[in-house]
Parts: sequence; C-alpha cells; structure tokens
Amino acid sequence: MALSGVEIFKLLPKTNCKKCGFPTCLAFAMKLAQRQASLDQCPDVSEEAKKILGEASAPPVRAITLGTGDRAVKMGEEIVLFRHEKKFFNPTVLAVEIKDTEDEATQDTKIADVLGSEIVRVGQNLRIDAICIRNEGDKGGFVALAKKVSEKAPQVPVIVSTEDPEAAKEAMAVFAGKGALLHGATEANLEAMASVAKEAKAALGLKAKGPEALAALTEKAKAQGVEDLVLDPMAEGPRQLIEYNTIIRRAAIKKNFKPLGYPTINFVGQEDKLYEALLAGLGIC
Repeated sequence: MALSGVEIFKLLPKTNCKKCGFPTCLAFAMKLAQRQASLDQCPDVSEEAKKILGEASAPPVRAITLGTGDRAVKMGEEIVLFRHEKKFFNPTVLAVEIKDTEDEATQDTKIADVLGSEIVRVGQNLRIDAICIRNEGDKGGFVALAKKVSEKAPQVPVIVSTEDPEAAKEAMAVFAGKGALLHGATEANLEAMASVAKEAKAALGLKAKGPEALAALTEKAKAQGVEDLVLDPMAEGPRQLIEYNTIIRRAAIKKNFKPLGYPTINFVGQEDKLYEALLAGLGIC
C-alpha cells in the first residue's frame, strides 16, 4: 500500500538540509509520495526508514545500469512522461548491432565506428553508448563474435541478444563482471534464460508482442527471481513503436503499474537507412 506524503515525512530526518534538492523535508516527502523523486536523493535517511518506505519511494521505472566503469550508462529511473514536466534523468542509450552472420571485415568496421564515434556538441560528449551482438547463426560464431567485441572494445557496454540459452550462457561468460544485458527471453525459454541471467548477475531483456504480453512475462520473470528487466515490445513500424512505448511508459508513470515499470528497448535495424534513422528518432525519448 502506498504511503502518503505525511507518512513518508515522519520517516525522514526532518533537518530541512536541502541536500535532496528540495527546500524542506516535507516538500521532498510529497514528491516521494507522487513518485517524482528517489529516496537515494536524501543522504541522511536511516536504514530502517529505507526498509519501511520500500517501493513507496521508488521511481516508477526501475533503474538498470548497462556496463561498468566510465562508459557505464543508466536506463530508466524516469519520473515524468514528458520532458517539459521536469526532466529526463537518463538519456536514451544508443547501440550498434553486430550480427554473427556478418563477415569479419564488417564486424571490425562496426566496432571501430563505435570506438571512434565520440563528438562534442554544445558542451556535451555524444557517442554510441553500446554494442549489441545478435545471434543469427550457430553458437560457435556467436561466441567468437562475443570474444572479438570483448577484446577490441573492452570498455564498451554490451547487449547479448539471443534466444538460445546455451549460446547465451557461453557469450555472457565472455563478459563476466562487465555489466552486460542479456536480451532474448521469451515465454518459451524464460526459465533457462532467467537462470543464465541470475548466474551472470545480469539484467534480462524480455521479448513479447505488445504491452499486455510483456506485463504477463515480467510477472513470470520476477517469479523466477530476476528483478532487473528490460522490455522489448517487438514493435513493427513507426505506429506500433510509438503506441507500445507510450502505453508502457504511461502505465508505469501515470498508473504506477509495476509489471511495466522497466526501461524499454527497441530494435530498428532496416535495409533502408533513412527509414532506420526515422525509427531510431521515434525511439529516442
């Protein structure tokens, strides 16, 4: 049951120190109650209060970290539907997809492009944030690609995309301790993929057609003991991409619907690169 602002206020230090960014502890408590602030913004809150508050103060979209070190990127943790309402805390993560069926020269070129992608614009460092390795061939080729990416781009966050639990297990072992995301869990392979994710201490990307199917799948994933999830609604075309992303985000932020309270991932690769850029633009929020 959600706590009111006054109930949350009683658990805060009541020092009005402003370290959280709000003028008073009461103002901070009200924002916590509205899911428009995170409890970790208060450095002085007690461990007991953290336990009591629990989900009452958690952002409506769970925070997921991809990668480690200086290049690590954070997804989720948003508290508003539109940028003008407050701000988006974590920019959309951009990744380049590399397939195990592509020739080695193409794979090497894509890796080099990611490593050399950084530019400075209006005081901001912009770059491709991650590499997604896609399994379309045999397990051996996929694991070989994983090793190549790990060797040539050791600091770049990685998304391991496969529906084969055995291939997933071997590829995730290559990125042990590097905060890789395992993508490709479906209704059919969930138990095995959840086991791989737990062993690797990794977030798990779920695939299902549309928000309703994803909501059901997240509940099953949580029952398997996986808490860090990323949602792939398998959108086809611009209309579905906007529709599915909006429904998921609105359900999480406006309705506090926990089964959809996770970051989303969209795959927009197309032969027509202009169309690909259009889809990518629609997916950035």
